[in-house]
Amino acid sequence: MSSASSLRELVQQSSPEEKDAVMGELLKQALLLDPAKQIIPLADSDGVEVGYFISTESARRLSEKAWNDFPLSIRHTLGREVHDIEATLSGEQLKTRLKQAVQKQY
Repeated sequence: MSSASSLRELVQQSSPEEKDAVMGELLKQALLLDPAKQIIPLADSDGVEVGYFISTESARRLSEKAWNDFPLSIRHTLGREVHDIEATLSGEQLKTRLKQAVQKQY
């Protein structure tokens, strides 16, 4: 039996709580290997990518950078308090307006 299939069987036989604990420990070890790495690709035992892990701290840093990269006018617009949820834009409307605002600035 290959190590990949024995690992797969071990995981399949584990409880959801055990799987969560193992995943947490593996991610912690991955972060220790390269603390500066912001996004860690995740693959199964066959090497097939299943997604990415981003730490809470990395997500905070990346979102702050993205926010700070927005033009000031867009940050003011997005930062305003919402008083009437029905008067808000859809995601598509927001993207259209953001693109227009960025094009006007450049």
